[in-house]
Amino acid sequence: YATGTSWGTAATIGVALMGIGKGVGIPDAVTAGTIISGVYFGDKMSPLASTTILCSSSAGTSPEKHLQSMSFSGFLTFFISACLYFILGLYFSSDTGIPVSDISYINNYLSANFHISIISLLPILTTLVLSIMKVSPFISMTLGIVMGVIVAVVFQGANITGIFDIMSNGYRVADGPGIIKIMLDQGGVQPMMWTFSLSFIGFSLGGVLDKVGYLNAVLSRATAKAQGCRKLSLITYVTGWLGCAVTSEVYVAQMLNGRIYKDVYEREGIDNAMLSRYIEESTTVFDMFLPWTTGGAFMATVLGVANLHYLPFSFFCLLTPVVSMVLTIFGIGIIRKRSI
Repeated sequence: YATGTSWGTAATIGVALMGIGKGVGIPDAVTAGTIISGVYFGDKMSPLASTTILCSSSAGTSPEKHLQSMSFSGFLTFFISACLYFILGLYFSSDTGIPVSDISYINNYLSANFHISIISLLPILTTLVLSIMKVSPFISMTLGIVMGVIVAVVFQGANITGIFDIMSNGYRVADGPGIIKIMLDQGGVQPMMWTFSLSFIGFSLGGVLDKVGYLNAVLSRATAKAQGCRKLSLITYVTGWLGCAVTSEVYVAQMLNGRIYKDVYEREGIDNAMLSRYIEESTTVFDMFLPWTTGGAFMATVLGVANLHYLPFSFFCLLTPVVSMVLTIFGIGIIRKRSI
């Protein structure tokens, strides 16, 4: 929520939590699904998120109205998901994790090979504070990396050559037990090249399909007979899902749906904040389930878990459309024109 980036959070805190999950004996799919739910809840409800800004601008509403409309379904879904994760956590007893002796060994290994102190948090704190101050993500990430390099050189005894190697290939443990390798062997640009190439191809394809007008011609037919918030919400969900699946890029799907439905919602007297909400709920919390989308490829690669494996445990993302549609059917949280 504070940084507005699900990708950045999953690639940093999420990776660390995957290692902790392995250490205490929780299946990777469960840990990954929980991480997915957390990062996308924060992304979905954050005023700093790029999807918040894009969905609201595409629908012709303000980010404030957009977040207000999503609060009806967002917090209820979060509460239900938290209850489900609590129940799921009861199935994992403390004796499923690693032995206490191994935990002591890991602590000793980390203490012997790394300088662990509050100073080690400076890189992530730098990025977090700058993000809260609404500094450009490029500048925030760049300064976070620079701070990480400084901490590594001054306090961890790393050299510049080794740092560039880690940036390229990721950190690799030379020796140590298997659990240490699982926890620390992460990161690097090269392991992400498959994800980058897939994202590049998907974004290019989506741009071509949008530019030549194929998607607009097909989806416009669906709006011709759409009347009422219930039908409009369902059609918006379906075209949002199809947009992600066909274009492989959530941003293209969001812009496309905003352009198509903006006038339709106004015609029906429904505030465009509802349109931005349905666009967000049908795209942002959906594309990570598809392995060929940019979000799906990124999350599967970063967390090291296949999309279909973490899908059943991503409760927040799965329940978001269900809760939202139920609220819409019963007329709860529907914002009409000039009602806010």
